[in-house]
Amino acid sequence: MSRASSFVVRVLAVAVVAGLASGAVAAAQEPAATGPASASERRVRDAVLSQYRVLPVQFGIILVPLSRVEGVDNIELRDGTIAINGRVVTGGEIRERIGRGADVVLELSYLPLAAQQRLLLPAGGQVPPRQAAPPPPPEVPGVQVPRIPELPDVPEPPYLDRSFPDRSFNREMEARVRVGGSITVPEDEHVTGAVVAVAGSITVNGRVNQDVVAVGGDIHLGSKAEVRGDVVVVGGVVERDPGARVLGKVSEVAFAIPGIRIRPNWNSWSFPWLDSGPWRAFRLFASVVRMVLFALLATLILLLAPKAVERVQTAVTTQFWKSAVVGLLAQLFFVPVLVLTIVVLAVSIIGIPLLVLVPFGIVAFFVALLLGLTGAASGLARVIQGRSFRATPTAFGLLAVGLALIWGITLLGRLVSLGGGPLAHIGAVVLLTGFIVEYAAWTVGLGGALLTRFGRRGPVPAAVPPVPDLSSDPFTGGTAGL
Repeated sequence: MSRASSFVVRVLAVAVVAGLASGAVAAAQEPAATGPASASERRVRDAVLSQYRVLPVQFGIILVPLSRVEGVDNIELRDGTIAINGRVVTGGEIRERIGRGADVVLELSYLPLAAQQRLLLPAGGQVPPRQAAPPPPPEVPGVQVPRIPELPDVPEPPYLDRSFPDRSFNREMEARVRVGGSITVPEDEHVTGAVVAVAGSITVNGRVNQDVVAVGGDIHLGSKAEVRGDVVVVGGVVERDPGARVLGKVSEVAFAIPGIRIRPNWNSWSFPWLDSGPWRAFRLFASVVRMVLFALLATLILLLAPKAVERVQTAVTTQFWKSAVVGLLAQLFFVPVLVLTIVVLAVSIIGIPLLVLVPFGIVAFFVALLLGLTGAASGLARVIQGRSFRATPTAFGLLAVGLALIWGITLLGRLVSLGGGPLAHIGAVVLLTGFIVEYAAWTVGLGGALLTRFGRRGPVPAAVPPVPDLSSDPFTGGTAGL
């Protein structure tokens, strides 16, 4: 063998040995860089890859759905935030738009960026490096190029931090709901569902995966509170520690009437017969003002909707007991149904804007009461007029007579009470009777208004011609009654 061939053989041997050594070093370093994935990470990886195609971006990844999802083209995970089609969304919006696949995306967002890339990107896949800033344009003599100042980085408040640290909890619950009491989520408790309190407050120091809703109470978020849904309070306030973390939105719906505060004093009871003369006169004046006000409203109702009043009047006179039962049930269930409606609208994200319609429901209930009182008063007057065999008065005359019959007992009791002494006791009994009569009129009228669906359904009473006076009949000579 010549010297040249011997040199070539030696060079080839050195190259083979160097290649084998570098392959062994790379094989030894690769497991240390990647590390084996845990069972939970493999589950997340399999679930994500079965539903999405993963694309690397700078400081994050993009998930493209493999099947069509309405309104979702891509999901971007970057810097601890989640964006759908380029817009940052909350946990509640993710569940609403993605559905069952939202839990996998949320669980993936809690992992660090290195773990996301290690699990989802293919072997050798690297995130494209940040491009270098373009060089500044060359300076032209005589031309001054303005410089754009760099804005300093402003750190976010602690409660806007999207990354929740790993914590261990001693107790885990699916959901917590309570009516007429308060709820406390301690530091060692993890609630996977929602936390709802009606007529009570909520204090959170642990972790809640879904929404926190309080109706008629306050919400207190401690320094270790973690809420991955929305925080909604109706009729209260939200008190949040700077260390509390909230992934969703914080909403407050207040129902406050300024200048009106009710503070009942249960230790000082007052009765009409124990009051002084000026107070009894003042109560008589207040009753008169109230009756005049409601009489004007009833007249307005009759003027605007005469057919509706006639239908309610027919329902009250022909279906008295049915109207009474319906009116009583409406009074008993109005407040519970109103509270339940507020809770349902507050819990659902779509229903929160509909809470502005709640005052309109209260106004509709008040209109039904006025319409029912107008129909009940007219019906009472019509029944009495039919039994007296007199000429039929106008609709406004029937209303005036009916209201006078309903409120006359109350006015009589107020007038008798002005005498004081034994007359005050008699006036108290008369006032109690007047209260029962007026309450019955309101209740039966409300039931008639609801049965006729605010006077839109039901027959209209036919006009009854007056009974002729036979005493002046020329054919009978005034002896027809004999």
